[in-house]
Amino acid sequence: MLSLFFRFRNFLSLVLTVLLAYWMIHRTLDDRFRFARALQTTVLAPAQFVVNQVNKLHNTVKENNLLRTEVMRLKTENDLLQQDKVENETFRAMLAYRVQSRFSLIAGEVIAQKVDLLSRNLVISVGTSNGVQKDMAVMVLSGVIGKVLEVFPFHSNVQLISDPLSRTGVFFQRINVPAILEYRNDIQPLVHLPLHHAVEIGDTVRTSGLGGIYPKGLFVGRVVRITPENDLYKLVEIELHRGVYNVENVFVLNLTPQWQAFSDTLLPKAPKDTLTQGGAQ
Repeated sequence: MLSLFFRFRNFLSLVLTVLLAYWMIHRTLDDRFRFARALQTTVLAPAQFVVNQVNKLHNTVKENNLLRTEVMRLKTENDLLQQDKVENETFRAMLAYRVQSRFSLIAGEVIAQKVDLLSRNLVISVGTSNGVQKDMAVMVLSGVIGKVLEVFPFHSNVQLISDPLSRTGVFFQRINVPAILEYRNDIQPLVHLPLHHAVEIGDTVRTSGLGGIYPKGLFVGRVVRITPENDLYKLVEIELHRGVYNVENVFVLNLTPQWQAFSDTLLPKAPKDTLTQGGAQ
């Protein structure tokens, strides 16, 4: 039935209009006015009200969508401005640190990062073309983060001090005792220290300068836990500074490393005549 109505709705509307017009022609003028007022009150006015409400609702939805889009655009712009502000403040702090630092510094950015259970390395945007050499120390504003492991013309690989294979010479600033920072279970940085050293929780740990890679005094972290290991030693757990875990911009210390691996080129060579005499015998 409904499908038949919708199929012939135009024809039915025409028939209804003709019948209504025929009925109106045969009515008196007063009947026509009364019918027009009744039609306006019961049909046209409510219909107009519904149409107006629908239009208002449509316009409201359209305005809400436009406002929502505008809010998202402004939020994105605000986020970008906040990011630019943070970067600007970081660059200003780095510039100020570079000016007042006692070291010659090479500024770079982190372009890749590898952090897993076996290694913790960074790739930075400076290399031999910028004066970077293997084993140069790398730091951020809050302290030392590692050393250059491999160097290429335009980038370098950095081994972080949080790498489980890393060994860093440190000392406890308050008591001036040197030690080696290493790792337990490849996770927790710690130091093995003789029991008689009076280290305390909260003590500052800095690079010792021993080993020829890191200059003395670069901030490493603080003591967070002390537990006995045996009758002679205790384990001192270190919390590294937060700059090790969130690195974006770095400084390479432009200091030639004083440490070299043992190789045949460093071994003393016997004089040629001695070798000849020994062979002749």
